[in-house]
Amino acid sequence: MSSVFEGLSLNHDPASKKLLVIAQSIKEYISTMNALEKDPTSNEFFAAIAVTLEGSDRSESPNLICLLNLVLPSVSDKIVSANAERVLDAVYEVVEDEGMATNSGEKTKNVSECLKCIGILLEK
Repeated sequence: MSSVFEGLSLNHDPASKKLLVIAQSIKEYISTMNALEKDPTSNEFFAAIAVTLEGSDRSESPNLICLLNLVLPSVSDKIVSANAERVLDAVYEVVEDEGMATNSGEKTKNVSECLKCIGILLEK
């Protein structure tokens, strides 16, 4: 697994395990598209996550944003700037969806991850 997600494999809580499974799926998708045996770069992970966030199924969006927060610091500033608007749109949709959520603990965590993502995007 990419060194970006190394910390996930050290945690044994269910949320980290789920993120690791999603990250592995994204890695396999990127590897299939590139037909290469190397680990995908942070830029490639960012692109795959951004495209997936734009999809119609938003059930995994909060998890994708958690992964995005891990990847963003090592993504090229130029790439982030070029894609910031579409990523922010997806993040705002998650915040909007979380306003309708009933599980307040999960809702708070998801909104916190969204705000973290917005902060990282604005720093870049």
